[in-house]
Amino acid sequence: MGWRGKHGDFGPVLSVVNHIGAGQPLYAGNPKGPAYVYSPTFALLLAPLDVLPDPLIRSLWYLCSWAALIGSWMLSRRILFGAPRSTSLPRGYWVLAIAPMWHFAYYNALNGQTTPLMMFLVLLSYYLDQRDKPLLAGLSLAGSLLIKPFPIIFLGFYLLRRRLRTPLGAIAWLSLLLLLPILYFRNAYDTVLKDWLSVNRQQQTIYDISDWGHQSLSALWYRIFDWQRPPPFLSDPSDPVFWAIWASIALVVLSTILFTLRSNRHRDPAADHATFALYMLCWAMLPPTSWKHYYVVLIFPLAVLAKYALLPNTTPRLARISLKLLVFSFFGITLLHIAPDDYKRQVFEYSPYLFMALSVFATLCTAHWLQARSPSTTPQHDPA
Repeated sequence: MGWRGKHGDFGPVLSVVNHIGAGQPLYAGNPKGPAYVYSPTFALLLAPLDVLPDPLIRSLWYLCSWAALIGSWMLSRRILFGAPRSTSLPRGYWVLAIAPMWHFAYYNALNGQTTPLMMFLVLLSYYLDQRDKPLLAGLSLAGSLLIKPFPIIFLGFYLLRRRLRTPLGAIAWLSLLLLLPILYFRNAYDTVLKDWLSVNRQQQTIYDISDWGHQSLSALWYRIFDWQRPPPFLSDPSDPVFWAIWASIALVVLSTILFTLRSNRHRDPAADHATFALYMLCWAMLPPTSWKHYYVVLIFPLAVLAKYALLPNTTPRLARISLKLLVFSFFGITLLHIAPDDYKRQVFEYSPYLFMALSVFATLCTAHWLQARSPSTTPQHDPA
């Protein structure tokens, strides 16, 4: 049931519900473990749950996590392949695109992750933007930013794609939604905002980023250079790790920007979807990401590979091979979770999730390049 299990990532959510009801501070100073780091607005949205018993709150959050995951699958299908009754998508490729995600649903819905909700809101924003509803798209993106700041990278997508109304709407909505808690906190709100920023900085200092559980570019370089508990926000230019991390991040970001600018010259949905998928991959690889997040962040990029597997000309074989290899890799890594912990950690030391994300990144760039240079390519239109 939803209230059983460790619920390590749900603890801060539950604690803030109880704190608001008891009139206690939202943000704890000097946290030694997972703490509530989300916005004051998100806390007030959770406040009505205080009238419910804790087991019921946990169960509702569990169901919401599943609803967000299923919603993300459905949105991905509708964005890429049209209406649910569309016959343009062979069932096998859709199964390949979503099959490995069950483990994330099982693990994180019980553990209380917020990533499914953020993912759904980001995808909903893109879906609404595609249907020329920038005001609602901006509201959805602002909602994800109220949970964690990482989706801010999608503002770059909309700006570079010259769809300015959605990012401007997101900024306006975010500003308004961050001002609304003044009605509740009144004169104490400036202190609440300072505590919010402070606890987010402190939270970055309690984790060992070099640990096997982190599957990001920075974690990879820390392990290559055999760092143990590296200092947060490393900024020592005399250290080779500093240059390795920022050079790899710059390469990924620059590649994403160049891909975006190049796709602007190919006004077809396939290029648009692939570009959006690259920003999702950056969302997974650039921050100090846990392995658990890849199961949900990769939903849309894998579905884009399924889309490329169906396009004419030069891309299908590449996309199909890549999609199958990635799915088999996911299943193989999933089986590690029934293996002894020592063996699992040895495999995770090699950052398998990060390399799978890099593989999807490279495959999407290559598939788009092959599709764009093909002389017989014509713009692909969504059946929606």
